[in-house]
Amino acid sequence: RKMQKPKPMRQGDGHIASSTKKKRALLKLPGSQHKKNDDVDEESRMAAKNGDYMEKQYKRENEAKIDALADAVSSIKQMSRNTGRQLEEEKQVQKELDTGFGKGKQMVTSVVSSMDTMLN
Repeated sequence: RKMQKPKPMRQGDGHIASSTKKKRALLKLPGSQHKKNDDVDEESRMAAKNGDYMEKQYKRENEAKIDALADAVSSIKQMSRNTGRQLEEEKQVQKELDTGFGKGKQMVTSVVSSMDTMLN
């Protein structure tokens, strides 16, 4: 007696079709997960919304950085003004010291001259 080979089941039998679906699902073949056009459109809309959100987020971050930079520039400008005022005050003090030392020099010269006159 010869052994007979089992006949493959046809698509209509359900066995081959269901095992093929299982294999595709396990292997994640392209035919195993099919997306409808509505799903793809929804994903596209979500990506566009996400892109808009990211663009707005970048704009907000850039505006915050610009504001911080403007504040830093204002602070530096104020410090520069204060430094300029301080330099002017120091120049005035230096002029007053120069005038005081000049008068002191004249007085010492006058005293030395008077003493030289008295001693001679």
